[in-house]
Amino acid sequence: MKRAAPAAIALLLLCLAAAVPAAAQAPRAGASRGLWIGPIPACAGTVASVAVGPDEVAEDWLSAIITFRPAWRAALLRETRRRLNRPMPVRLDGRVLMAPIVREPIAGGMISLAPVTARQGERIRAAARRPCARGRR
Repeated sequence: MKRAAPAAIALLLLCLAAAVPAAAQAPRAGASRGLWIGPIPACAGTVASVAVGPDEVAEDWLSAIITFRPAWRAALLRETRRRLNRPMPVRLDGRVLMAPIVREPIAGGMISLAPVTARQGERIRAAARRPCARGRR
């Protein structure tokens, strides 16, 4: 049996219990491209690292662990404080992947998106490594 996720990962975003309605998954006209954690862009200028691999809690699933650059950690902390006990949508190219409920502020700048499919994991990794759009750094 694997041990629980380390305490450094402040929030494990699980979408198993947070099903997203089909209407919310459809891209909106003019929707922002790339990966967004709430209103925060997750791109090369904001993300220090991204890793996709087996989830430490749900062994049959993958997780994408995203670590934000120090300058963006405060923004993530502010936003997660603001959204306590409310959903925080994770969008990829205008589509909501998951909308987990924020249970505690994220102070360490690291999040784990889980569960994700292999294809979603690769798309998340690619989006987090893309240059940020103008005005998103």
